Amino acid sequence: MGLSANLAPSLYGGTRALVNAVLLCYAVANMSDWVDVGPADLTPGELRGLEVGERLVLLACHKGAVHAMDDSCNHAGCLLSGGWIDNKKAAVVCPCHEYCFDLATGRNVTRPRLCGDQQAFQTRISDGRVFIRLGDT
Repeated sequence: MGLSANLAPSLYGGTRALVNAVLLCYAVANMSDWVDVGPADLTPGELRGLEVGERLVLLACHKGAVHAMDDSCNHAGCLLSGGWIDNKKAAVVCPCHEYCFDLATGRNVTRPRLCGDQQAFQTRISDGRVFIRLGDT
């Protein structure tokens, strides 16, 4: 026999509540490796250096997106937050030796490639705050 018309809505509602609870637990679990690094109030072209624990992190605002990577240039240790954005390359330019790193990936886009890539981090904006995912780094 099938379910009566009166029981189906209550079972469906219970299932919906269970699904919502599972989704909420999943969202909370996935936020555990995300770090709130401050308000999402960066202006276009802004570079902002932050300390996140013992790590120096660069936040950069380019074309409406916020990007994050290690702030300390892996070539000579200069702070990328003291540099500028090359709009054509969509890259941050190190103020010391003008090495360029792609804002989205941290890839060194300088030719010749005399140093490695920068560690880049995923970003997320939630409730007017910037979150970065440090992961296992």
